[in-house]
Amino acid sequence: MLACAAAAASASPAAADACPNAAVREQQGVTHLPDCRAYEVVSPVDKNGAAIRQIVAARPEGDGIAFWSTGAFAGAPGNLAGNYSAQRGADGWVTRALNPPVLGRNPILMDQPYVVAMSNDFSQALIETRYPVDPDDAFLGEFVNTGLPDVYRVEPDGSFHWLSPTATLPDRSGVAVVFGGATADLGTVVYRTAKQVSADLPAGSGEQLYARHGDQVTLLSVAPGGGPLPGGAVLGRNLLALETDSGSTVGGRFPSALSADGSTVWFSTKADPDVPQLYVRSDALDPAAAVTTQVSSSQATATLGDGCATQATFLAAAEDGATAWFTCASRLTDDAPAGGGLYRYDRGSGQLHFIVAALDGSDVGGQMTLVGADRDADHVWFSTSSQLTADAPTGTSGLYHLHDDAVTFVSTLSWPDAITASAVSPDGSRIAFATDDQLDADAGGVGQVYSVDADDPGSGTVCISCRPDGSTPLGRSDLSNAGADVFVHANNVPRRGNVASDGSIYFASADRLVADDVNETADVYQYRDGELTLLSSGSDELPSVFGAASDDGRDVFILTSETLAVQDTDNGAADVYSVRVDGGFAPTVAPPICGEDCQGPPPPAPVPPTPASATFTGPGDEDERVAAPVTPRLTVTAPSARQRTRWAASGRLTLAVRATDAGAVRARVSGRVRGRAVTVASASRRLARGGSARLTLRLSAAARRQLARSGSLRLTIVVTHSEVADPRRVTLTLRAPAATHRNGGRR
Repeated sequence: MLACAAAAASASPAAADACPNAAVREQQGVTHLPDCRAYEVVSPVDKNGAAIRQIVAARPEGDGIAFWSTGAFAGAPGNLAGNYSAQRGADGWVTRALNPPVLGRNPILMDQPYVVAMSNDFSQALIETRYPVDPDDAFLGEFVNTGLPDVYRVEPDGSFHWLSPTATLPDRSGVAVVFGGATADLGTVVYRTAKQVSADLPAGSGEQLYARHGDQVTLLSVAPGGGPLPGGAVLGRNLLALETDSGSTVGGRFPSALSADGSTVWFSTKADPDVPQLYVRSDALDPAAAVTTQVSSSQATATLGDGCATQATFLAAAEDGATAWFTCASRLTDDAPAGGGLYRYDRGSGQLHFIVAALDGSDVGGQMTLVGADRDADHVWFSTSSQLTADAPTGTSGLYHLHDDAVTFVSTLSWPDAITASAVSPDGSRIAFATDDQLDADAGGVGQVYSVDADDPGSGTVCISCRPDGSTPLGRSDLSNAGADVFVHANNVPRRGNVASDGSIYFASADRLVADDVNETADVYQYRDGELTLLSSGSDELPSVFGAASDDGRDVFILTSETLAVQDTDNGAADVYSVRVDGGFAPTVAPPICGEDCQGPPPPAPVPPTPASATFTGPGDEDERVAAPVTPRLTVTAPSARQRTRWAASGRLTLAVRATDAGAVRARVSGRVRGRAVTVASASRRLARGGSARLTLRLSAAARRQLARSGSLRLTIVVTHSEVADPRRVTLTLRAPAATHRNGGRR
């Protein structure tokens, strides 16, 4: 008891803290946290011994969060992965399960449900799963009971509403459904499928886009003359038709391609993946009034009505559906150059407006990545291998900013996909991004986080995670986990809230950026007006990572295994915490302030986990329990200088790739031959299991002739894996081998 008394006597009085939650901050020992923040444990204490591994979505207001765990709790039926949402109440956070019941066959790893969208009030969720949740889903599967993806909506009462059945039940089609996008209330859901989901459409009409609105299923990918668009369509950008068929991006890959009210849809054709065209469907939910217009149709006098001669690349659209931006490497307006460029399309007037062209004559959209945009598309950030402004360096990629039809060069990049993660402020004017490119002399050879403020162009690109004193970093920084793989960081989960409305930026760093950070693993930081503040403890031997934040930064959600609040009594199993302004919940019984010589009240008795086999109705035994899913990964080894030289000389390259999972690996090489972007090499291979593979790429005869004529040939290698969401890209330049005399001497 003497230790308790001494600790209490030495503790600073709560009155010294002017915050309204001073008592909780004092009890937690976090009076150093900025903005009157305190910790709130969000995930339930009783998790049957399971850990939280991923945050997948957060409400803009911050009082709702969705997350993923390896275990079943909070009333969830047994399954191989658990999805949950939690909402804040007056006395704490309340969790509910989002997983469907497994009433039929024994589920396997491929059945795991993915949360693909949450309603704006977090009362509903959309999941994509291969498990036959509805009894009328009668497809038996081709391999070990494996089904194909379908989309379900989790209703407020906990029931599951099947949104993608065939028009005639039971559904034995065995055809995949891929989520595309949804309105904020989940009242309108867009998906892509080759199923006959409407009795009004003939079977075999291809993989088309549909909207589910109430009980009505409406075809979206309608040709301008009527009927399903030949070859089908993809919401937003085609991505060379290399999309994954499961684990769709939360919110959709291109959410702005669906207007906020669901009445306007921008989509790309799939008939020719090398030359996709862009269309818009207006009044899409009313088939009698709906109209389809080809956006990428030329309005130039000489080529009026022709489609884009190369790929039309959707970039972004305003949330009201009135405006969209896209690229095409051909002249679509009279004021555009022959090589085309970036265009704006106004849906009301039907007019195209030329914005900017590549100064180096390259295809602006051929290597373009959308880095970030606000919902109004007032600020659009993108990267491209083209030189778009005179102040941008030649021969390299760059990050650009689009605002009021003006394109501004931001930063040099080694290649368009050099930015590994990004987030923008709610109004889009500030961006934070992570990259391994060394954009600052103090980066120290490791990945760092950079910020750009469009409202303060003179400040340039700022390394916010570099050490304030300029010394060499001890670890990497990024927007989520700083390399800590104890928590799942899926490339399908977008980042919400890294940049708050007041300009504050939240990120993770494995470096010790302030004195309070004394561990050697990842921690969560706040950056504001040049000042760094630690938000996680900085003392746990295990990492703490950033998950999400509210738009105003009031709630910053972190994943940590450390006990930061007295309510957390589950012996170190990882939890979701909110580092909340004016936050914290007072314990029912305040524990004494003690040192090592006394203890607080004992934790509740542990609840034994429910055996996995008890939740299944199909056969199964101990050996069939499935390990926690790991996000599939794909890595590509860029060709060395010697390999590039040999490729130019022989026309043959062996490309090394490595994947963690079985699946189809494909490499496609594109380049410009006689002024057109074409495929010059390709190769594919199916991996029976994870491991290394070698793909042999042989340059086409046309590409070798182009190389001989021009002396150089710039190529882009795109490598995809059927189970990995995002392709890997490598851009390089081949140099023609020097001619030689017969005696071997150089000319």
